Amino acid sequence: MKLVGLLCHTLYTHSRSFFVTLTMKLVGLLSAILYTRIAVLFSHANDEISGSVNCHTLYTHRRSFSRANDGISGSVKCHTLYTHSRYFSHANDKIRGSVTCHNLYTHSPVFSHANDEISVSVKCHTLYTHSRSFSHANDEISGSVKCHNLYTHSRSSSHANDEIRGSVKCHTLYTHSRSFSHANDEISGSVKCHTLYTHSRSFCHANDEISGSVKCHTLYTHSRSFCHANDEISGSVKCHTLYTHSRSFSHANAEISGAVLFSNANDEISGSVKCHTLYTHSRSFCHANDEISGSVKCHTLYTHSRSFSHANDEISGSVKCHTLYTHSRSFSHANAEISGSVKCHTLYTHSRSFSRANDEINGSVKCHTLYTHSRSFCHANDEISESVKCHTLYTHSRSFSRGNDEISVTVKCHTLYTHSRSFSHANDEISGSVKCHTLYTHSRSFSHANDGISGSVMPYSIYA
Repeated sequence: MKLVGLLCHTLYTHSRSFFVTLTMKLVGLLSAILYTRIAVLFSHANDEISGSVNCHTLYTHRRSFSRANDGISGSVKCHTLYTHSRYFSHANDKIRGSVTCHNLYTHSPVFSHANDEISVSVKCHTLYTHSRSFSHANDEISGSVKCHNLYTHSRSSSHANDEIRGSVKCHTLYTHSRSFSHANDEISGSVKCHTLYTHSRSFCHANDEISGSVKCHTLYTHSRSFCHANDEISGSVKCHTLYTHSRSFSHANAEISGAVLFSNANDEISGSVKCHTLYTHSRSFCHANDEISGSVKCHTLYTHSRSFSHANDEISGSVKCHTLYTHSRSFSHANAEISGSVKCHTLYTHSRSFSRANDEINGSVKCHTLYTHSRSFCHANDEISESVKCHTLYTHSRSFSRGNDEISVTVKCHTLYTHSRSFSHANDEISGSVKCHTLYTHSRSFSHANDGISGSVMPYSIYA
């Protein structure tokens, strides 16, 4: 969609299902309004507006709404998002012009606002939520910010990849609910009060990098789980203290150039290891940033407990058997990079939650298969540069998400099947030939955004 001189671009939906494939190349379009009264899903992807927009507003009162990759290079007077329904997603919002009022309000169960990039000054950039879930990811603000506060009193809050290059007077996060996550907080300027408090069940603060002075950088928790990973502080720290009175505690990769109160980090093995095995039968297990540069005969992880996390597993040598088994509720294996040959790299799970992100395999893989029969399955950012004989995903559960799948070589059978309620396949880029690239769904909601295929495709079908 390339619109020049768009006065009013408004989308309304009051129904349960909406599917639009719209390709417009118009100059001087005065008004583009779409109404639908059908069912749960609404998808509006890759909306690019190069001209000025007086009123760019989105309203929804239905269960599902998705608007991805909104790029606006002109000026926007009022860019506001309101929602009072169950689900709202606004991703990759880029605004290069001036913004007078950029506010987000929500009072519903799920809210997601990702990749908000604002290169100019913002007078009031505030987020309020009083519902169950809140997520604000990849917030980058290069100008001055007077009041950048986040308040939440609901069950879940997530604020990831917050990068602030200017001065911040009050950057504070408060939560009194069950889950809180603040990841990859990078602050290069001065911070007067950067404090995190939580009194709920789960707390995670990862990859906190502070290059300036910090007066009070303290973390308190009195709940069941606490995780503070990859804390790097190159400046002076007066009070860097970690307290916990709960069942599980994990502090990984703490690098402090000054005084160190507590450090348990960075398991590096440069020689040969015959049996590098971890066993746990308790509720929480965390093993982060395991780097093995030598040969490993048996690198296996077993767990029969509720929570398991194995992040940033880098193996540069040969691995005969790299297998993960779990029969518990939660499993997470992130950033697995294997540069050598792998004979059997297989993941099996029969539990409720499964997540495997950023899987990069540069060598040949004979059998790279994922099976799950549980409620949730997520396989994101799968990059395979070599040939793959059988790369198939099957799921019969309620939720399925597979995003940013990039395959540069031939794929014999790349098929996705789902018979559950939710299916999402976003940003699928295939530059090589694909014999069978088919998506099937028999559920209530379906979203397929940013599908770019530059090579030849024999049967390319979408059924819903």
